[in-house]
Amino acid sequence: MECGAQPDRGLSHNRPFYVQDAPIWANLLNNVWSPSDDLPPNLPNTPPSGHRDRLWAAAAHAYDKGEQYWLTSKVVDLARDQAKQRLEQDPWVETIEERMNSMAEASIMDALTACFPGIDAQAISTPMTRRMSKSLQLAGWVKDGKFTTGSRRNQVKFVNPKQAERKPEADFGF
Repeated sequence: MECGAQPDRGLSHNRPFYVQDAPIWANLLNNVWSPSDDLPPNLPNTPPSGHRDRLWAAAAHAYDKGEQYWLTSKVVDLARDQAKQRLEQDPWVETIEERMNSMAEASIMDALTACFPGIDAQAISTPMTRRMSKSLQLAGWVKDGKFTTGSRRNQVKFVNPKQAERKPEADFGF
């Protein structure tokens, strides 16, 4: 490496593209590549090597012309749905949905013991608690402050919105 050169920091142009993203950059390619260029009929999941500078130049040119580069409000929901389709589901989410469906609220420790009965408290690591927190949120649970009393005091409180919807029925004795 040359003196003063910066190592690659994993910028977005170095990350692999999703197969579903091919049409996004293909639109940009249509403005950059001429029909005489040899593009495969089915675009690969990565841009052709050696053409990164041409892509960046085309993007910079479009930006300088004032073309819109952000999503409009009409497209935001569509983009969010497409992003969810690419998201790989954590298997813990399925376990949460099966074993914690009847619970209205839980801490991370509650969730770990409910999903993995017999787990040793000493075996629970920080990465496991972080994964459980993320999995609870992916399963639709919502962070709702912290518990203020009892053995769960100062632990993050997660609320199951599905149970919150059913709660008024229990309050009225239906």
